[in-house]
Amino acid sequence: KWLFSLQGTCADQCKVSSHHRYQVVEFNESVLWELKKLFEAKAEHVHQTLALHLYTSVLSRLQVESYIYGLLSSSSLLRSAAIHQHEPASKQSENLSSDLGHLKECIGILFGFTRRVIEDPQFQSDVLFWLQRLVSVLQRVGCPGDHLFLLNHILRCPAGIGKWAAPFIQIKVLDN
Repeated sequence: KWLFSLQGTCADQCKVSSHHRYQVVEFNESVLWELKKLFEAKAEHVHQTLALHLYTSVLSRLQVESYIYGLLSSSSLLRSAAIHQHEPASKQSENLSSDLGHLKECIGILFGFTRRVIEDPQFQSDVLFWLQRLVSVLQRVGCPGDHLFLLNHILRCPAGIGKWAAPFIQIKVLDN
């Protein structure tokens, strides 16, 4: 610590003095070198962690894509509805309720993500893409109750859903 004192005389001839204490720090090259090495190690760790999370993200996305592909391929009805999107779907399947149950379960999970606040725009667009893909299949092969299932999920979503979910509302009346 250093002490700095100053004395003087005011305009009215009174003596005044002032004392200031302050610390003086010495620059240490070895500490700077250690700090630089620590920052480089932290930067490398952050870089590796970011690369790992990016890889995990891509892998997770591929797993979801693979699951959706497997789901749509596991049933001849779902496969036909997914491939031939402009032709009417024939509802001839031995496990129709099971197939539609798995499809609706996936749609419900994806709608769950639309009700959350997610700040990753890539994940949001992926969820909407997967939803559009699965909902289009359900709309082609589902009964009126399945269309009401979609409407129920849409009504539970936050404001702004009309921008992307308006085509999901298609209620069948007398098989039209």
